[in-house]
Amino acid sequence: MQNDPRPLSERELRDTEERARQLADDARGDAELHRDGAEQAPPPGSYPEGLGVHDLPAVHRADHIRRADDLRTADRQEELAETQARTAELLQQNARLLERSGELLHAAEEQVHDNSDDLQDIRQTADELQNQLDVTARQVREGVRPEEIG
Repeated sequence: MQNDPRPLSERELRDTEERARQLADDARGDAELHRDGAEQAPPPGSYPEGLGVHDLPAVHRADHIRRADDLRTADRQEELAETQARTAELLQQNARLLERSGELLHAAEEQVHDNSDDLQDIRQTADELQNQLDVTARQVREGVRPEEIG
């Protein structure tokens, strides 16, 4: 996977989640096959007489070691499947959180825009009031009486 700095799209996240789930399912299936095969194999020394090579102690030990390794492999595959399933769930959860964060950011941008418009209106009103105050102050300095103002 390339180190791409752009955020993944919703579809890419869903595809990644689906691939992770498929890998997890495949690993679970492989783990079951290995586990079933190891559990069904006869233990060392239990082969019927007369099979020749199976009577050799080294072959019995090798079979026992292989079955034990198959069980460890099955356990590792099962752990990997669980990890991949959790990863897929976390990717989906992160996608939802990112989407919600985007919505909140958009709402905040709209609020900032609205606040900016309100602030501009307040400044305009303040300028108008200042102009009225300046006119009134000039009229007071010039000695204009209120009944003359009209």
